[in-house]
Amino acid sequence: MKKHLEKKYSEIHEFFNAPPDADEKAWNIIHSFYHEILTIMEEKKIKQVDIAKKTGKSKSAISKMLNDTPNISIKKMVELADAVGAEINISVNKKKVKKAGFSKTKSSPVTSLPHKRSRPAGISQQVNN
Repeated sequence: MKKHLEKKYSEIHEFFNAPPDADEKAWNIIHSFYHEILTIMEEKKIKQVDIAKKTGKSKSAISKMLNDTPNISIKKMVELADAVGAEINISVNKKKVKKAGFSKTKSSPVTSLPHKRSRPAGISQQVNN
């Protein structure tokens, strides 16, 4: 019985300590986005119909974006953010690698960078948490 409990504990421990996969990471980003948008809407008393008017979309399309869309495009995220007076910032950060009780930044060589490539409107370099 004790071995069975130890095995179950080990399985649970592994499950909760496993690094998130790509789907989980994407969902966390989308969830954070929706949380911020809905918070701004509540603070500014913005209704879905107001967003529909600002974006030129139907109220049902806005309702679907806010309620039924577990996977939203960046373009739609920018449209929603613009409609509520918010800005989206995206950054890519190096992963931290933990070794022997300390962490260091994992580095990788950059072989080429785009020359003078501009970002689309509404996208900036850093995320403000």
